[in-house]
Amino acid sequence: MAALAAAFSVIFHGGEAEARRRHRFGIGLHFLLLSPYLLGHRHHSHDHYPDSHHYGGYSHSPSIYLEDSDRFLLSENTQYALEKVRSWTQVKWSNPRTGIRGAVVAKPAFKNAIGQFCREYEQTLRAGIYTRRGIDTACRLPSGRWENALRN
Repeated sequence: MAALAAAFSVIFHGGEAEARRRHRFGIGLHFLLLSPYLLGHRHHSHDHYPDSHHYGGYSHSPSIYLEDSDRFLLSENTQYALEKVRSWTQVKWSNPRTGIRGAVVAKPAFKNAIGQFCREYEQTLRAGIYTRRGIDTACRLPSGRWENALRN
């Protein structure tokens, strides 16, 4: 049973990979992943994101595996929700190619200690019977893009 639980745990995490993901997609997706073994996928060329990063460790429940097109849709819809949509309004999206569906809800904006506008947001992903949720905070850059806030 321990081997099965370990199979569902995410092992990959590193500073350089995190920086590359954020540069490419803008919004971090490090808490969302569905095991490729559950869906029959074994695409090792794709990034895997640690599950439960903001929840104090790794969970033993299945995570949602995202392909590049899923990560792009999630990132762009998160940017849209943070920049254009009223607080507490759900922005839904789906990828018909992979079957992954998601939603983003942004909470009210506030100013951080250095004067940036920031918003906490919740992302929800669904793949088949599996649902994963994650909460994070992003701050608006001078360019207009939103970037996840650094955590101490």
